[in-house]
Amino acid sequence: SYGEAIKVEVSSDTQVRLERLDAVGAKFMLHRGLLVADVKPKSGRVVQIGADNSDALAETRDGRLHVLSDGKGTVQAAVTRGQATVTAQGKTVDVKAGFQTAVRPGQLPQAPMVLPTSLLLKIRWPRVAVTSKRRHLITGTTNPGAQVRIGDTVVTADSRGRFQAVIVLHEGQNRVQVQALDVLGRVKQSTSPPIELDTRAPSHAVHTDPDMWTRDPE
Repeated sequence: SYGEAIKVEVSSDTQVRLERLDAVGAKFMLHRGLLVADVKPKSGRVVQIGADNSDALAETRDGRLHVLSDGKGTVQAAVTRGQATVTAQGKTVDVKAGFQTAVRPGQLPQAPMVLPTSLLLKIRWPRVAVTSKRRHLITGTTNPGAQVRIGDTVVTADSRGRFQAVIVLHEGQNRVQVQALDVLGRVKQSTSPPIELDTRAPSHAVHTDPDMWTRDPE
């Protein structure tokens, strides 16, 4: 905390740096992950949160502000107490408690929307138990803007909540893990049914007659 006026929380795997800390408040730059800043009302402090690869800037003077960034230019901001502003491409939107907005690369902030009451995660797994293909496309739906980790790959759900990624199986049995994280820090996980990768060529026995090479006398 900062003089009990500002409290900051970060989720696991979050990368963030402090750019300014003074008598007025603090500014953070979020590379990837989820940062939550809580500013005590009437404290006179202000917190600003920017994001790498984006011109989006979220700011609050009396609220609890959640900012989620994928590090590639997509930023989502939500408010659970008080209010905040989000500015991008020269436009500012006001976000009050219970609402969220999103900024996609090179775009204006979206009109604030009511926060979803829960986190959705539905996966379309490959419909095979045994396969000789190493690469498979995984698709699914979750909350718009949520970050989804599929194996070692992290993607951001689009404005309709859709996402996809290609996984690479290893020889033998595989269980693919998928985890979704939304702007409120809610996490949902799903594990695939067993998928066995078998790339070994089938064995072909060749049977010969011992006498087939014997030449008949002329």
